[in-house]
Amino acid sequence: MPLTDVLIKNKKPELKPVKCSDGGGLFLLVNPNDSKYWRLKYRFAGKEKVLALGVYPDVTLREAREGRIAARKLLKDGRTPAQINGQLILRLGLWFVIALRPLSVGITKPNRLHGLQAMLNNGWRIWNAMRCHL
Repeated sequence: MPLTDVLIKNKKPELKPVKCSDGGGLFLLVNPNDSKYWRLKYRFAGKEKVLALGVYPDVTLREAREGRIAARKLLKDGRTPAQINGQLILRLGLWFVIALRPLSVGITKPNRLHGLQAMLNNGWRIWNAMRCHL
């Protein structure tokens, strides 16, 4: 059964960490100290991996689902989401994956990802300038 905001808010911590599944590999990890973390389980090159998407409530259910979709698109292209900072995927979502895919090829160093993120934070002015060249 997919998660809802009400279910997440009402989920009480237990003695051991509990996984609450939303489907498609996305789950909320509820720890005994009542901290809640979004995680995405996926397979790449035959190995199971887990991507951290953020902390609830800072990252909403909707944002986590968008992050799952964006990560799945990267996997479909043959790239692992771990190559891209999970938080960057989450913040930029599908817009990053679709519109800026050509720019993201080969970016694996954190400082370059940070530079791309800083550029995008400047807003639509940059996007309007870039779309002429895409």
